[in-house]
Amino acid sequence: MLAALALGSGLLGGAAEAEPVRILVVDSYHLEYPWSAGIRHGINEVLGVDPGPPGRALSRDGRYDVWTEFMDTKRQPDPAKVQQAARRVAGVVESWKPAVVIACDDNAVRDLVVPYLLGRETPVVYCGVNWDASVYGLPDRNVTGMIEVDQTGELVATLRPLARGDRLGLLVIDSTSGRRDVDALRTYVGLDLLVRLVPDYPSWKAAFAELQDQVDMLLIKQNVAGVAGWDLADAVRFTFEATRIPTGCTTEPTMPCVLVAYIKNPDEQGIWAARTALEILAGASPESITPGVKHDSRVFLNISLARKQGVRFPMALIERATFMEERWSP
Repeated sequence: MLAALALGSGLLGGAAEAEPVRILVVDSYHLEYPWSAGIRHGINEVLGVDPGPPGRALSRDGRYDVWTEFMDTKRQPDPAKVQQAARRVAGVVESWKPAVVIACDDNAVRDLVVPYLLGRETPVVYCGVNWDASVYGLPDRNVTGMIEVDQTGELVATLRPLARGDRLGLLVIDSTSGRRDVDALRTYVGLDLLVRLVPDYPSWKAAFAELQDQVDMLLIKQNVAGVAGWDLADAVRFTFEATRIPTGCTTEPTMPCVLVAYIKNPDEQGIWAARTALEILAGASPESITPGVKHDSRVFLNISLARKQGVRFPMALIERATFMEERWSP
């Protein structure tokens, strides 16, 4: 029987002097990574944990002892270091014995959950897994979770009436997750793409400029925060001058560089994961919980870039959108 069930039905409703329930949150990335911060914010909101330094924190009502571990795989992508981080966190699971583990994003699932926790006694809830969790053999008897699906299809539908044709380009950072995104957009969204994979910021700028003449619409994919030489202020200036076709993105760091952005809300992933963890702690088995799919996005419009290009947005789109100028300046 799963660890949560073995603790008894009184796990969440026992006497006041009972020990706090242990919940381990495993973050694939690092403290300052915006997406991860949003997921953790959602988790803490549900569990009643006040913002504070990383590590262990007690919920305000004293019911949950929440330990957050960072694998730091965005800044330390070397496979040997990733495996070392996974072994370290697996050791925490073994020694601390949490009642449930929340694993955030693909790397924590691939490198920790699959080799160390899949099919074991510890219940696991994953979130932030891109497109399809079945590639990891999930869900399983002790594992359930939520996949992360962006709204690239809706973004393309928004850009197409503003474009002179149907040729679609994709500018993406050359990485494992970048190449996986390319495959996913072709497989799951059915997009016909002219793809440019680039390793660094100078290459990104060169490809952006070249694609203005090669396609009718351009998508910017992947978080560029860790790209060598990335300079947001310069990128905003450069794209404002270089853009001649409708452009869009689904990641916040490139938002001020494009005409339209559909930005996912990471808090929703964390909220779903934490609520699901509480269901398990209350007695539900992970295999009884249907995996979730979340793809709600906020729409942002770059009015300055639209004026420069002579683009007129439909009123229905304007009414549901936020203007980028409220947060960024070109």
